[in-house]
Amino acid sequence: MNSKWLMFAKTEEERNTTRLIVKNSVTILGLLAQILTKELQELESTSSEDYNVANWPYYRADRDGAIRQTKQLLKLIKGDNP
Repeated sequence: MNSKWLMFAKTEEERNTTRLIVKNSVTILGLLAQILTKELQELESTSSEDYNVANWPYYRADRDGAIRQTKQLLKLIKGDNP
């Protein structure tokens, strides 16, 4: 479990409750991870049409930010510690 799940838990009881909630949510988190993985693949694929956008640098910056955020979410969901 990624330690960020526990960052707002102040007491040991809150930490234990949060751990239990995350462990009980493994099915939905797995489904969410699959959805995000598919979206990440789509974001990372580039076609020649992408270069025809008039404001390509802004489009690319936005896309790079979306890729970065999706990777961070996947790391959190899959349990990788930062």
